[in-house]
Amino acid sequence: MFSLAISDIRLLKVFHCVAAEKGFAPAAARLGLSEAAVSRAMSDLEARIGLRLCTRGRGGFMLEPDGEFVLQAAQRLMNAMDDVSDQLRGYRLGMKGELRLAITESTLSDHKNRVSEHIARFKARAPDVRIELIVLPPSGVRASIRDGRAHVGFLPAHSRADDLDYHELHRERMSLYCSQGHPLFGRICNMEDICAAEIASPDYLLSDRLGVHGDKLRIVSRTNSIEGIGILVMTGSYLGFLPDHLALHWVQQGQLQELMPEVFSYHIRFCAIARSDRKDSRLIRSFLRELSGSGPELPDG
Repeated sequence: MFSLAISDIRLLKVFHCVAAEKGFAPAAARLGLSEAAVSRAMSDLEARIGLRLCTRGRGGFMLEPDGEFVLQAAQRLMNAMDDVSDQLRGYRLGMKGELRLAITESTLSDHKNRVSEHIARFKARAPDVRIELIVLPPSGVRASIRDGRAHVGFLPAHSRADDLDYHELHRERMSLYCSQGHPLFGRICNMEDICAAEIASPDYLLSDRLGVHGDKLRIVSRTNSIEGIGILVMTGSYLGFLPDHLALHWVQQGQLQELMPEVFSYHIRFCAIARSDRKDSRLIRSFLRELSGSGPELPDG
């Protein structure tokens, strides 16, 4: 049975660098090692775990499928080590370390969104904390929380997962839109018109939000992001659900039209999420307290 040893961590760090740099030579330069030393480390790691991780030759560097799996495991390990380091440093010296945030796209246009204000207040109270922010589609935000790339995520919560904690921040309204090039643009539509049109849908069930009306829609295209829906709607070939705050600019410009809002609109919770098993992190706990309005749990002195 394989059991991780201290020496394996060093080998995994070398492998992670090789994968990031896409080759032995650039990894050697980054690590300050000889290329032979990097090659030996890779051979030792492959022998240790019994898997072929990568190939290199005239075609260049390429990860094997087993290498992709080991790379993901190595990334989780390094994230966990970083978190432990931050926790120990914070416990000894006060609120320091790195807070990694992930947020879904298309949020700046939402006047209800106060994420920037929350970050600013937290940063003012904990100036030594480094903030990292990545922008992802909702599915990517959830994945980044689960695999440790991010500590706290912000997204529209279409459903709940048992392994994540949810903190509602506000609600946003979603409505059905068509663009100027669509046959329904400029018309007063009825249910028959909507049900006959092609719909670009997000990657969750609209019937969960619209009930029986959602089941009647002709969903012919799916995308994992609001930006994707907006692009498809702008082709003039599809109807699609967009946040009202995002669509407002194009509605005012006469390029988008809301359709049957009394039937085809719904509200969704915009939430902060964190892993349920990360409540022991003072940094994460303090930031979540800021989001709740209690202020961060900063150490004394």
